Amino acid sequence: MKRLWNFVSDEDDPFGPGTDLIISLLAVFLVILVVTTKSYQDTNDKYQQSVLALGSYKNRVEELDNLLKEEQAKSSELYRKLLAGASSKKSQFPPNIIITAAEGYDFPSGSAELPSSLETYINGDLARKVEENIKEFDVDTVVVIGHTDGQAVDSSVSNIDSLVERVAVGGTSIKDLSAGSNADLGLMRALAVVRKLQDMQKQGGRLKGLDPRKGFRVYSAGQLMLKNGEFAQQNSNPDKERRRIEIRFTKSGRG
Repeated sequence: MKRLWNFVSDEDDPFGPGTDLIISLLAVFLVILVVTTKSYQDTNDKYQQSVLALGSYKNRVEELDNLLKEEQAKSSELYRKLLAGASSKKSQFPPNIIITAAEGYDFPSGSAELPSSLETYINGDLARKVEENIKEFDVDTVVVIGHTDGQAVDSSVSNIDSLVERVAVGGTSIKDLSAGSNADLGLMRALAVVRKLQDMQKQGGRLKGLDPRKGFRVYSAGQLMLKNGEFAQQNSNPDKERRRIEIRFTKSGRG
């Protein structure tokens, strides 16, 4: 290896022979040290960046976890409110009112003339319940359905077709109607109840939430339907539970 200091003789070299080799080795070591230090620094920088990135990810995960917990809490609260609302919310329509012969409101056999007990009930409790339901449930239509038992009607002659419209508008009395079947009889009895309610509107100022002409519906189920909603089996025996007036509530266009 060429001497680094040519102007110094071997005899004059204060460090003795081999100095050049030592210096060369030191130079190589320094180069290695510098390279190693740079590599370490780069690695350390990358490590620090990774630590910072990891910390950022950790913070983000914690933020997302907190957001998730908040949303879960909101969802739980909303679910609780929905349950509370569902348990306290009233049904869309009020419950049906069923007036049975078994309760003492029986029509005379084969007739639609209101017994005094039923007139009293209509004037008092029924009118009050109807008014409460109109206000509380915002209904505007009363549906009245007449039900009979399976006993055959004595007369086979019916004048329903010729007179029922006149009775409905007050042109003649319910007493003028003659039933030729249980279907006729159920319709006549439902109409008798509606006529009584209409008279209360006109004469006593009751049931103000109902249109006297459009606020009522009159139907007959004859002997066909039981109170539980099932079709009746053929049975001609007297049955006060089957002889009934059913009153339902709805809104215009729904019934």
